[in-house]
Amino acid sequence: MRSLLIGACLAIASPAFAESLEGRVVEPVVKPATLRIGKPDFGARIERMALSMWVKEAEIVVALGLDIAGSDTTQRDVTIPLALPDGSQATAMEVAIDGTRTTAFPLASSEARAFYKTTVARMVDPALLERRGDNFQLRVFPIRKQGKQHVDITLTMPRIKNLIVEPRGHVIGRLEIKAEGRTTTTATFRNLSTTKSIALPDTSRGVFEDLPVRRSVDLSTSLVAGRSNIDTPLVRHSFNVANSGWRGPRTVDKTILRTPIKLARPRLSYCYERELLRDASLAGTVLVSFLVSRTGKVEVKQVSGTLVDETVRSCIVDVFASLEYPETDGDTLVNYPLTFHAVDH
Repeated sequence: MRSLLIGACLAIASPAFAESLEGRVVEPVVKPATLRIGKPDFGARIERMALSMWVKEAEIVVALGLDIAGSDTTQRDVTIPLALPDGSQATAMEVAIDGTRTTAFPLASSEARAFYKTTVARMVDPALLERRGDNFQLRVFPIRKQGKQHVDITLTMPRIKNLIVEPRGHVIGRLEIKAEGRTTTTATFRNLSTTKSIALPDTSRGVFEDLPVRRSVDLSTSLVAGRSNIDTPLVRHSFNVANSGWRGPRTVDKTILRTPIKLARPRLSYCYERELLRDASLAGTVLVSFLVSRTGKVEVKQVSGTLVDETVRSCIVDVFASLEYPETDGDTLVNYPLTFHAVDH
């Protein structure tokens, strides 16, 4: 009797399985999702919020832009709670500082909070996006009445047909929405204090779209951005480069070598800044010798120079070891000098 029952189950299930093999995929049930924007503290306000969405078959990529202003002349460290739809991820952040866009970098959550606190203490302009439980939290400094700070956050959401935007206990001065799929949906709302539901267009891509792998904010990793008032110039932009197995001209494209280091400069600054708070006389040079393998991975070979603080050196080694380069035909040995010293602003 047991074998007969099993056979019956297989007979019932097999037609549906055959249909999936033939490519006839049943559209999954897609439910609305809610994006909740919490009330900024210290009387701050969101003057403008812009949502640009690219609707794909399996996900939605969202650029969330916020213009944040204060209510008085005092510089404030403002927190904004963000509750994203289930399954959403925050994968990138940029901050506009004095007209210059600064890209956030991922750090362990405790390190990111320390970086943010240190940068606030120096009265310069950081932003921190971190996960707190099931929700996210955005911290921005300085927020004051004169002028505003602009933050862009890149999100990915599960495929949805309707997005509900809900301000919690405050008013969004202006909400701008643009969603692109097979068609384009646009909407603008002024002084938004209640929930708004936006119907999204159909997908713009096929069923078998490959989704990219993205590093996202979670309980262990946060995104932090900020400029520094510590002058940490990479004073000599010339390289002492030795090649092994490099095909073609025996010269290295220095722009390719320099770009990852330039992007890591805020992290290098932080290595120095946090120890500078302990020792105001800290200064000197660090020469990093590292090997870029043909696969693009970095191995730090030696660290020397006049700045002998082991905490700073260890931090710098970790930064260089995390750099990634494109694949090449051979290994490349690079000697890169750094000079650290504090300056008054």
